[in-house]
Amino acid sequence: MRRAAFPMQNLAAGSMKSDAVRGALYLLIGEFFLALMVALIKLLSPDTSQIAMVFFRNLFGLLALLPLIAHKRIATLKTERFGMHFFRACTGVTGMYLYFYVIGHMPMAEAVLVRLSVAFILPILTWLWLRERITLRTFLSILLGFVGVTFILRPGTEAFQPIALIGLLAAVFQGESVVAIRKMSLTEPGHRIVFYFGLIATGISAIPFFLFTPTYPSGDTLYYLIGIGITATLGQLFITEAYKIANPGQIGLYTYSCVIYAAAIGWLFWDETLLLSTLIGTALIITAGLVNLKRPTTK
Repeated sequence: MRRAAFPMQNLAAGSMKSDAVRGALYLLIGEFFLALMVALIKLLSPDTSQIAMVFFRNLFGLLALLPLIAHKRIATLKTERFGMHFFRACTGVTGMYLYFYVIGHMPMAEAVLVRLSVAFILPILTWLWLRERITLRTFLSILLGFVGVTFILRPGTEAFQPIALIGLLAAVFQGESVVAIRKMSLTEPGHRIVFYFGLIATGISAIPFFLFTPTYPSGDTLYYLIGIGITATLGQLFITEAYKIANPGQIGLYTYSCVIYAAAIGWLFWDETLLLSTLIGTALIITAGLVNLKRPTTK
């Protein structure tokens, strides 16, 4: 009987390895789409407001959701936590406005790296909100991550860009949005959380768009705005699918592929180069992310 178990064990191991490979591939594809979204935002930033870009990103995100939730019964969308859904949408949209603004004023790779600092802000927020314990491993990853961010921002030097502080603020708002998801997850199913975010975020971003956009976008600008919505949605779909089929600890490293994509696109189209301090900061942030992803094995 024991001998017969070996093929089954090998089969299970092979299946897990296959899932990890597929998950990594989906994550790489998803991060590539997000890098394309960043490139489109940067392309439009000189002549198009963040108001328009955020609205179209949310609108197409909502439109993409409709077929996915069409098979759900209306009753499953009923919620008693609308206030928390509204809070999550407000913080998420605010983070978008700030992040989109930063993309237009910083090198692409640096803007993406500042966004990734949310991984080190999140444990602090979950401790404040949910009283989740910060382990020594998490504390070290937070410390290492912020040292990496310091290398990238270069405070106290002529190269320091105050605009990067807006990027950190965007990461805080994004972190608040994630904590709100954690807080709601005990009572709200995933499709309900996603639906209300799309609906409320689109409604919130529509108000300034229709009030403060004197001329509605047309021509190439409209196509690029639609592209922002499509690439953002495709990126999120691939990333969601990646984490459905593979353990975050196995594939989480590939989240940082977005930095490589952004650096390559920035170099090709905007002649952006990475300073040595940025490369050091990138290495520290990736190391911190790996420290935080790694979990002690149980025996």
